[in-house]
Amino acid sequence: VHAHGSQGRVERLLLRSRRDLPALLEFLRHRMARGERPPRELLGLPGLERASRVMWLGDLMDLAPSDVLALARRGRRVAAVAVLARRELAPGVADGVEWFDLERGDALEIAISPATLQAYGAALEQRLAGWRGTFARRGQAYRVTASDAAFESLAGELVG
Repeated sequence: VHAHGSQGRVERLLLRSRRDLPALLEFLRHRMARGERPPRELLGLPGLERASRVMWLGDLMDLAPSDVLALARRGRRVAAVAVLARRELAPGVADGVEWFDLERGDALEIAISPATLQAYGAALEQRLAGWRGTFARRGQAYRVTASDAAFESLAGELVG
């Protein structure tokens, strides 16, 4: 497992079997996504070419399925997990939209109309279906999960 750590370091954990899943979960528990490096840059991390399995976690909004699937090779499994907030997965009109500026810590809430909400839902479903279909055609795993969902069962499914 490669994780982009603090001070730009890439941290690594070697997993050999499903029995290493608790070590993976402990490793990930102490990491925080910071968005300090562009996802496409991370796709080229040294060491990925030697991995027999790649699991890509994130909102996947800055990538296309082909970006992640480029890592798939004979003998290498690739899994992508789209991790989205519940508010992103199934927003309601009352939820509105929130933009958050990480650099300044400012947040902006905006109300949305039912028509906009419906258009967002259709666009999101089309995007998720595109990822799902593309990964299925290549025989690779793709899942969508909420950011507050328990990760253990999903990780066990993908690592198993």
